[in-house]
Amino acid sequence: MTKQQMELHLKVEKNLIARESVTRRVIEIKLRAPKLMAAREERIPLNLALVIDRSGSMGGDKIDYVRRAAGHVIELLNEKDRASVYIYDDLVDCIMPSAFMTEENRRRCVSAINEVTTRGSTNLCDGWLAGCEAVAQHLNAETINRVLLLSDGLANQGITSTTQLGLHAAEINQRGIATSTFGVGFDFNEHLLERMSNQGGGNFYYIEQPGQIQEIFLQELEDLLNVSVKEVAISLPLANGTVSYEILGGWKHTAVDDALQIHIGALAEGQERSLYLVANLPASQDEQDISLPIVLQALDENAQAFEQKQEIVFNYATLVECEAAPFDKELMEHFGRVYLSDTTREALILERKGHHRQASQLMQDAISMNRPYMSPDELRQFERRNEQIKDGLTEMKRKRMHYNTFRDSRSRGYDKAMDEEE
Repeated sequence: MTKQQMELHLKVEKNLIARESVTRRVIEIKLRAPKLMAAREERIPLNLALVIDRSGSMGGDKIDYVRRAAGHVIELLNEKDRASVYIYDDLVDCIMPSAFMTEENRRRCVSAINEVTTRGSTNLCDGWLAGCEAVAQHLNAETINRVLLLSDGLANQGITSTTQLGLHAAEINQRGIATSTFGVGFDFNEHLLERMSNQGGGNFYYIEQPGQIQEIFLQELEDLLNVSVKEVAISLPLANGTVSYEILGGWKHTAVDDALQIHIGALAEGQERSLYLVANLPASQDEQDISLPIVLQALDENAQAFEQKQEIVFNYATLVECEAAPFDKELMEHFGRVYLSDTTREALILERKGHHRQASQLMQDAISMNRPYMSPDELRQFERRNEQIKDGLTEMKRKRMHYNTFRDSRSRGYDKAMDEEE
């Protein structure tokens, strides 16, 4: 494995749990990817498919910026990287089959991209699946296998269900192919694209203005060019069904051999992720403590598997002693921010359907529950969001709020360039 270990830090709100009843405890898991040991020119090769919406709504500046961005991505690849390019409207066209990006193939690919024009509707599903198949045909454990899917509209052909597309993304990710999604403008379904990236092991981006397309495409590519670990997963024990977990942040998770696995995907060198979950721990009159071994598993930059293990020990005490014990305020404040961010995105689904009162009540209940842990400034931010949800949102504010809370849920920080107050 890499000479530098991946950083893994664990914290809990309290180490005491009750003998008399099931106890809920918040766990924080922090990861930091190691530095690359190989030189940049010896990086992990890429196996990419670019899948581009060319429907009628992509006309004008949008398609022009997409052509430039996609072309720039191709120019930065080398002869060890594979790429294919698919465009979709009602139909799906392959304008560049998967090929190593030699100088000649890069030239052909960029030329084909520059000829893309707009037309038709939005068969997002078939376009995306075509890209997945192109990557699958050359799947290799020693490459980074990813589909980059860009759309500016609602999926209105083929499979359009958020749930079904999320399930397909999860199944394809199990095969080793990740999906990153890019939503442009105000007409795409942000919940669909977020779900596909979450379950697909990739990243989700909101591109408000066409001029941002190139910058954000290159941000994704830069991360891929600097991946130092991939297939990162956290495993937690289910203890024969006596322990259960609630996972925040929308992370893909699966039950495997009496353990819960949280799938993080690939991380670029130095990249950090913070995960928050609630563990439901059993009561016991006989045991003195319960130990949860937390196992981090991943592949290093040479595709060699490694794992790191730490454990969290909870001590049994009376319910009175548990309630009197101090809690980690900083951890709970971070947890509260992620919890409220997740709740905001649930409320936005209701708000879009016109259920403003129900959405606002959901927010208010979450704010009240987390009030003891949150700073006044952060509480005011979520209270302002609740007021906007209650009144109804413009499409611009809805997408900005969704994206900001998505970033907070994934601990990527609040994007000041997406100020919801504008």
